[in-house]
Amino acid sequence: MPTLLALNLTLFQCLNAPAGLSGAGLWVAAFLAEGLIAGAPLVLAAGWLRARPGERQMVTSALAAVALGGLCSTLLGLLLPMPRPFMAGIGHTYLAHAADPSFPSDHVTLLATLALVLLRAPGRAQRLSGTGLLVAAAFTGWARVFLGVHFPLDIVGAFAIAACCAAVATSALTRPLLAAVTVRAEQLYRHLLAYPIARGWLNP
Repeated sequence: MPTLLALNLTLFQCLNAPAGLSGAGLWVAAFLAEGLIAGAPLVLAAGWLRARPGERQMVTSALAAVALGGLCSTLLGLLLPMPRPFMAGIGHTYLAHAADPSFPSDHVTLLATLALVLLRAPGRAQRLSGTGLLVAAAFTGWARVFLGVHFPLDIVGAFAIAACCAAVATSALTRPLLAAVTVRAEQLYRHLLAYPIARGWLNP
C-alpha cells in the first residue's frame, strides 16, 4: 500500500499543471474536466430515440449501470474518505471544487460506465457512441488530475468501478429484469410521444 500511494503521488506530480497556468490551456483543460460529461445524457437520449424496437434495452442497462456506479462511488467515498490534492496541500489547483472525498472520480465513473455498457451493444451506432464516451472519460480523467482536483488513483478506481457495474448491468442475471423495465418504458414513451411517432419523426 505505501508503494501504491507513493506511485500515486509521483504520477500526480508528473501530470499536475505547472504554476501560472492561464489562457487557452486553462480554458481547454477546464472544458475537458467539466464540459464533456454534459454529452452523456444527449448520447443516451439519442440512443433511445433513434433505436428500433428491441434495441433499447442497452439504454436501460446503461442507466442501471450508472445508478449502480453512483451508489458504489458514494459508498467508497464514505468508507475510504481520501482527501483531494488541494485538501492535502499538494500540487496546483485550477478548478473550484468542494472539499469532499477524492476517490473515485464521479465524472469518470459516469462516463466510463456508460461507455463500457454501450460498447457491448449489438448496434454499430451505439458502439460508436460508447467509443466516444470512453475517449471522453479518459480526457476528463486526465484534465481533472491536471487541474489538481483528483489523484491518478481516483481515475483508475473509477474505470475499475465502471467495468464492474457495466458487467453487472449486462449480465444474464439482470437481463430479464431490465427487459421488463424496458418494455414499460417503451410503452410510456409511445404514449407520451405518440404524435411525433405517428408522423414518422421518431422511431416507435
